[in-house]
Amino acid sequence: MSTINKPILSCRHVGKSYDNFVALKDVSLSIQESEKIGLVGANGSGKSTLLKIIASITERDEGGITTKKDIAIGYIPQTFTAHKNASVNDFLSEAINKSRGVLPGILPLLSRIGFKETILERKMRDLSGGEKTKIAMLRIIISPYDLFLLDEPTNNLDMNALMILEDFIQKSAKAFIIVSHDRALLDKTVNKIIEIDAISKKSIVYDGNFTDYLNQKKKRIEKEWATYTDSTEKITETQKSINKKESWVRKLEAERNSLRTMNKKEKEKPVAAALRDKEAKMGRRARIIKERLQKFKEEKAPEKPVHLLPLHVRFEVDERSGDKVFNLEGVKKNLPEKNIGPIDMRISYGEAQLYYFRRTDKPP
Repeated sequence: MSTINKPILSCRHVGKSYDNFVALKDVSLSIQESEKIGLVGANGSGKSTLLKIIASITERDEGGITTKKDIAIGYIPQTFTAHKNASVNDFLSEAINKSRGVLPGILPLLSRIGFKETILERKMRDLSGGEKTKIAMLRIIISPYDLFLLDEPTNNLDMNALMILEDFIQKSAKAFIIVSHDRALLDKTVNKIIEIDAISKKSIVYDGNFTDYLNQKKKRIEKEWATYTDSTEKITETQKSINKKESWVRKLEAERNSLRTMNKKEKEKPVAAALRDKEAKMGRRARIIKERLQKFKEEKAPEKPVHLLPLHVRFEVDERSGDKVFNLEGVKKNLPEKNIGPIDMRISYGEAQLYYFRRTDKPP
């Protein structure tokens, strides 16, 4: 007798707003033991907010979250500002509730990522960005959590540390929800992608890794556009037919009126009964056609897809770029009729995202 695995965590219709800004709307997901999920979406789509809600750091406004009894959830943020005054050893010890002494098994791990034991006594605030990221990675590896929430865990990692992290996630029996712009990481580690749509703020589930997600999303958008195009073409053809039938109905009604106004002598002729019968049939046909046309006009027109068809651009490069490709901060463009911006945008290595710019009317 087979058993159905129950999820260790489920989110149902979760929503979050800040004043008039909707960060999340109707987001649902579930995760099983050992499952690895990639959480993707455009910058500002609410990915980090969702992780904080799951970790009980941020309150949700709507929806519910249920978890397995006694589940241990570990949230690993992009930055550790709350731990800036802690020593590296204390920072790592906190992950396993150990209060003093050198952590067991930590020295070989430090050596693997190029650190000496002396780093354990340094303050977190004194570490470089790359050093902090590596220490945060060690915290992930030694933590006894059932579910890991990782927010951009590969930022500033060198190749050696990145391979250690990938290997750990792949071999771990624990569950992971990973927010990352690193396509290669998501291709190697996750078996499901959940996208938070930048426009609707809702969640869409895709089976497979990041490449599978891109292919499935492309097919979904192409299908939406094909359905929309097909519907609009049918509407156009139907409208042409309607115009012809409306013209024909007008002719029918004109002929009926001519039959009604024939003089008394004509009505007394033997053909009068046949003419009256013809008039009645014309009236019925005209009425039926009118009813069909009115029903068609009342039907809801198909909605135009909100997502653009994918733009295919390929650049051949010989070697990997740095993590940061380019940043835009407060960029504005004034046009004769419109203003665009300000635009804040970041493009990182391996990132595949759509960005939506708000266009505002130029003030007089």
